[in-house]
Amino acid sequence: MDSDIDAFYEESRRLDETLLGDLESASKHLGLEDTQFWRRTYCRCLMTAFEGIVQDLKKHTLYFYDAMLGDDEKDVLRKRLGALEGAFHAFDLYTNVAGATTPLERESQEWLILKKAIKIRNRITHPESADDLELSAQDMIHLKATAKVLFDLICTCHEDTGKALKKRGELLLKAWEKAERRTKQCR
Repeated sequence: MDSDIDAFYEESRRLDETLLGDLESASKHLGLEDTQFWRRTYCRCLMTAFEGIVQDLKKHTLYFYDAMLGDDEKDVLRKRLGALEGAFHAFDLYTNVAGATTPLERESQEWLILKKAIKIRNRITHPESADDLELSAQDMIHLKATAKVLFDLICTCHEDTGKALKKRGELLLKAWEKAERRTKQCR
C-alpha cells in the first residue's frame, strides 16, 4: 500500500516539477527576450500548468477520498468539462472532503481573472487570423496576474485543507481519548 501511495505522490511531484519548471523557464526567457514567441510560450506554459494542477487535484480527490464521494461527484471529477468549470469542481471537492471551503468561487475576482486568461489562451491556441496570435502588453499583465491568482489558489487550497484535516485529526484524538477513559471507568 505504501509503495502505491509513494508512486502516486512521486508522479504528482514530477508533474508539478515539470509544469512549474516549464513556466519558470518561459518566464525567464520572456524577461530576456520579450518577443511574441516567448509571450505565447509563457501563456501556453501558464495555462498548461493551470490545467495540469487542476487534473492533479481531481486525481488526489478520487484517489484519497473515493469512499467519501457520491457517484455524481465522481462523475463530475472524471468528466471533461470546460477549463474553468473543471477547476471549480476540482477545488470545491478537494477542499470539501477535508472540511474546508473552496478558495475558488464562481464569479469571484479570481474566477473572472481565470476566465479572461482562458480566452487569451484559446485565442492563441485556436487562431482565426494572424492578429489572434499577438499578445499585447495588457494581455501579459493579465497573464502575470493569472499566475499569481493560480499560485494563491493552490496555496490557499492546500493550507486550508491541511488545517481542516489537522483539526479533524485533533477532534478524533480527543474523542478516542474520551472513549478510552470511559472504557477504563467501566472496568
